[in-house]
Amino acid sequence: MRGRLGAVWFFCWLQLLNGTASQWLQLLNVTQGNAAGCGGNLTAPTGGPVTSPNYPSNYGNNENCEWLITVPVGSIISLTFDSFNTEENYDFLDIYDGASDSAAVIQRLTGQQSVSRILSTSNSMFLRFTSDGFVTHQGFQFSYTSLTSNETTGCGGNLTTPTGGPVTSTNYPSNYGNNENCEWLITVPVGSIISLTFDSFNTEENYDFLDIYDGASDSAAVLQRLTGQQSVSPVNSTSNKMFLRFTSDGTETRQGFQFSYTSLTSNETKEFD
Repeated sequence: MRGRLGAVWFFCWLQLLNGTASQWLQLLNVTQGNAAGCGGNLTAPTGGPVTSPNYPSNYGNNENCEWLITVPVGSIISLTFDSFNTEENYDFLDIYDGASDSAAVIQRLTGQQSVSRILSTSNSMFLRFTSDGFVTHQGFQFSYTSLTSNETTGCGGNLTTPTGGPVTSTNYPSNYGNNENCEWLITVPVGSIISLTFDSFNTEENYDFLDIYDGASDSAAVLQRLTGQQSVSPVNSTSNKMFLRFTSDGTETRQGFQFSYTSLTSNETKEFD
């Protein structure tokens, strides 16, 4: 009888010790999740891979991990995922377009999915990963890089050669990303006009658009608004400048587009009359 009571007492003591240790670890914020990739400040112009806790093993229950990415002023952040797998509708990665959760939400990710490239509109991006108290999965791995408007990223730029292309949407021929906002300004010699030709065009119809303006900005007349999958006839400006803006929403994506352009003199434009 004494031996059985001793065993019961020893078991209770272990449970108490374990509970106390867990409470201390929570107070000290040194849980296994926090010790293995659970958040941080990322300030290098290019970084990664960054992972959920314990990746490629499963993350823990009740995770709350925050990352703040900050790149040089004047740049934006391009976030790419190698993998993403969380408990759908219970464990979330929220991505904000700024330095905290008070910024606009770019995307809320959950479940197992292929994630398109995600772009910020400034030099800061805030991410928060939360899991509930039950089922866990492998988690995720991402990298990031800083981009400037002058880099050949597929998302906009100033085009000044008399003939140029091919110019493509982001990631072409793979799908462009959600929440894209890409602008191109084409400028050719004074006295010429611009002829724009498309090799392919495929966007999410009525949600993702390429707007083409007959001048140097979006205050000029609209030559064409393109959306969906279609064959596009040549688009001609009336001056030596043409402005294009591509925007996508936060859900579905497609392959995008590829175009080239050339400058034409008044004598060369007769064939288009």
